[in-house]
Amino acid sequence: PRIFQKYVWAWYSRTSKLWQRALEVTKNEIILYKGYIPILPYFSCSPGFTFSAKQKFGRVDTPYLTNNIDLWKCDKFYWHWVGLSWKWAEFLANKWLSYKQIIQWYFPGVEIETIEN
Repeated sequence: PRIFQKYVWAWYSRTSKLWQRALEVTKNEIILYKGYIPILPYFSCSPGFTFSAKQKFGRVDTPYLTNNIDLWKCDKFYWHWVGLSWKWAEFLANKWLSYKQIIQWYFPGVEIETIEN
C-alpha cells in the first residue's frame, strides 16, 4: 500500500481493508525457521520463476529462499524474483491454496506457529 511502498495504483484506501483482514486472520501467528524469525522478501514482478537467495545474491544463510515457479511475469528489479511473488500468491489464494500453504510453498522449511498473548 501507499503508506509502505509507492506503487502507482496501491493506494491505502483501496488496500487497507485487505491487510487489516489479513492481520485479523493471522492474529497470534508467527513464522519461524528453525526457531528464528526469517527474512521473508516479497515482490510483485517476476520472469516466470523465483530465484533462490543463493543464486541471486550468494547468500547461504537463507535456505528457505528457494527457486519456484511463478507464472506472473513482469520487469526486472533488484530484490524482485527472490521470495514470495504477491501477484502469483494472490492468484493461488483465489484459486486453490490457503495462506499457510502459500507461505510454506514459497518458503520451504518455515513453520507457522500460534503464540499466546
